Amino acid sequence: MNIKPVKLFLQKGRVLIWNADDADTLRTKHRIVGSQIGCLPNSPHQNGCLGMPVLLMKEEAYVLLQKGAATLLKNTKLRQPPSDGDKEYLNKYQEDVYREQCDVLMERRREEIAQHADSIVAGKLAKLKGERLSKKKRKKAQRLAATGGESSSQVHENVDLNIKSEEPELDREAIIQRELDKVKVPTRDVTFAPIFTECPLTKESDLESTSLDFPSTPRQRIRCKVFLDLWEKGHYLTSGAKFGGDFLLYSGNPLRYHAYGIVVCLESQQQFTGLDITSWSRLGNAVHKTVVLATIEDDCVVYLSVRWAGEQTP
Repeated sequence: MNIKPVKLFLQKGRVLIWNADDADTLRTKHRIVGSQIGCLPNSPHQNGCLGMPVLLMKEEAYVLLQKGAATLLKNTKLRQPPSDGDKEYLNKYQEDVYREQCDVLMERRREEIAQHADSIVAGKLAKLKGERLSKKKRKKAQRLAATGGESSSQVHENVDLNIKSEEPELDREAIIQRELDKVKVPTRDVTFAPIFTECPLTKESDLESTSLDFPSTPRQRIRCKVFLDLWEKGHYLTSGAKFGGDFLLYSGNPLRYHAYGIVVCLESQQQFTGLDITSWSRLGNAVHKTVVLATIEDDCVVYLSVRWAGEQTP
């Protein structure tokens, strides 16, 4: 079954994926993960969990282009200032989104009021009964009790009987309607603004094919060759910068597996000392990962795994 090539966008030297379906296709069909760098609309003030777009390493983009799994494009429309028609379209879209959110929020509030209607009516009834037993009646009862006309308990009992005999009547529908009338239309500062992950005005004619211009240095060529070799062996790879390496190595989808290896790419004539080996070994031991040294010999990728002495192989 042929898979349609996904669209990669080159923007200011970075390769991005703006379509969520394309990002899912790369992860599930091609084992290319990338890293999400976009802000989540519902949680904008954090960076622990990010959203679209997905930023690809140049090595990931290189492999996809080499395998024909993707096309690299640039959007010429992004370099042009928006026209009056574009501005009008965007303003109308924002207004429509705001109105739609207002309708949803108002409807939810109405449903909440209807759901708690019995409690609201009961509360109003209790409040009205309390107002019937006013401070004036209480003071009058206390004076009568003090003069000996009636005992305090008898006065309160008589007052309570009068109130019960005059049970207030409430219009349930009127009370609910008054509560509904109190519902205010939400202001724009409490509604969500639309965040586009793709330009809604982009046409196919605005997209032009472009080249990656990568790799261009010996080190970049080694990284590409190592990445391609490990990828073809069935591994998942992500950036290893946070662990001091070039790539992190996974046996399966990074959403389900921890990285088990740190790949360090070396040039074939690059020299390193015993201190370097000790550093790599201690690094791998500290984070419970194998350090894999990779280089090119006779146009083939060769590997050397480094472990701290005495560490057990998983």
